[in-house]
Amino acid sequence: MFLCGLLNLQESGLLSEVEPVRLFSNIQDIVQLHTSLWAEVMLPALEKARQKRSVINPTELHQGFST
Repeated sequence: MFLCGLLNLQESGLLSEVEPVRLFSNIQDIVQLHTSLWAEVMLPALEKARQKRSVINPTELHQGFST
């Protein structure tokens, strides 16, 4: 999605100095990490907060951001 946006801008003569391959070379890794973070850390914390009808306890998120 972002790559297509950049390529469209470059076709219009904007941001031609940006190298799409360098900018988006690790996008699959980022998507995979984001998905894992949500599945393993964020969603369980969100579900627990919903069950308790409370705010998310930030200490439950620590594991996902410390690895």
